[in-house]
Amino acid sequence: MTNDDVLALFDEEMRRKPAIADPRYRFELAGRVARILGPTHESYDNCVIFSAFQPGQTDRIVVEQITYFEDRRRGFEWKVLDHDKPDNLPRRLVDYGFQPGEAETLHVLPTDAVPRFRAPAAGIAVQRIEDEARLPDVAAVHTQVWRDDRGWLVEELARDLAERPQAIAVFVACDAENPVGTLWARFAPSGVFASVWGAAVVPEAPEAAVLGGLVTAVTRAAAERGVRFLAITTPTAAGSALTRHGFRAVSRIRNFAWRQPGLRR
Repeated sequence: MTNDDVLALFDEEMRRKPAIADPRYRFELAGRVARILGPTHESYDNCVIFSAFQPGQTDRIVVEQITYFEDRRRGFEWKVLDHDKPDNLPRRLVDYGFQPGEAETLHVLPTDAVPRFRAPAAGIAVQRIEDEARLPDVAAVHTQVWRDDRGWLVEELARDLAERPQAIAVFVACDAENPVGTLWARFAPSGVFASVWGAAVVPEAPEAAVLGGLVTAVTRAAAERGVRFLAITTPTAAGSALTRHGFRAVSRIRNFAWRQPGLRR
């Protein structure tokens, strides 16, 4: 399957018809635009997740989206993939005052690629977390990797495990008793894709062994559910670690943030 084929499937399932499990978020399909309205005013909680229209429609549609979110006192992000139309949308968003963020890369992995992977190195054990008492291990890894307090992950993942256990699989890698890596997947009902989150390996751990074991565990869990592809978005510079474990880059993603208090045009 070509990258174009994969992106067509991704657009249809993950952008035009996403399964939103969290009731705090509302999905809307409005003509040629798909958007998500979140629970807070922060731009990262609200977004245009998909858009496809003719160049002559740009001004009208951009103003409509700005008006929609500002009427609800929301900032928002406009997510643009390289294959989105019109081609000049990124430039036009900047013209309107959107702030461009760092480029990210969408990677996918076919779940039938699992047999290619090796088991974790000796001493590395990958375990699935189903008891929220183990979730502090996840927060500990992310706190060490990102060098700030990620304790909020415990509450977020605990809520998912309690309310939607069939929709998430959380894994932690341990060296002896010490948590050294994490990865989790979110599943949509009867989905072709599962979204992958939380890839983190502490600096002193063997990254290839830890990440390889985590990818294998998540991929097998997805394959058992009939999922065909894993999808993960990473900073562009961080993608090489994933490509060594079978993921392939299929598109660049750019987020354009609207935070202005009022419409300027």
